[in-house]
Amino acid sequence: IIESSLRKFEAILSRKASEDFEHKLADMTPEEIEEAFSPVDLGRKSDTVRLNQDARILFEKIKQANQRENMAQCRKLIATYLIRFADEEENNRDQVEQLIDALEQRSPTFRKELHDFMAIDLFYRISKGIASSDLKKTIQGIRKYAFIFEGDSEALYHKDIDRLERKLYSMIREKGMMKQLIRSRQ
Repeated sequence: IIESSLRKFEAILSRKASEDFEHKLADMTPEEIEEAFSPVDLGRKSDTVRLNQDARILFEKIKQANQRENMAQCRKLIATYLIRFADEEENNRDQVEQLIDALEQRSPTFRKELHDFMAIDLFYRISKGIASSDLKKTIQGIRKYAFIFEGDSEALYHKDIDRLERKLYSMIREKGMMKQLIRSRQ
């Protein structure tokens, strides 16, 4: 009974978020856009050590939840780990994939539920970033979503995030910043 109304409401919210994002992007200076694309500065040894410790601690928590056979906690922790460290060089991705495969043996829907959980989490972060005008977090969320779900048109919110990503890169081209961003990433 309410499904049709919910779909319309979802479409309205999606369109509004997309329009808000486009307007806020248009107001950003080239420096602000470049800052939003800059990676987290891990130049100081203490920052790098802390990040590596955070990754190890989170990975240990995943293994403990697995030993307790707490599937919901495993899903939440793995999603947190992958979202936070997916684009890092040392992210134990092979071990995480082995763990996901093992969990999938116990629960055949585990991988799908994990992907849905990550998509929902990232969509929420992106929407929250747009609503609070925190375009750095919004852009980081879009980039993480694109990295994690690259080429997966079945991922939840794929069309919404893809639309935002197209607007982002369109605005970058309009401001003539593509070469500058590529150079700053090298």
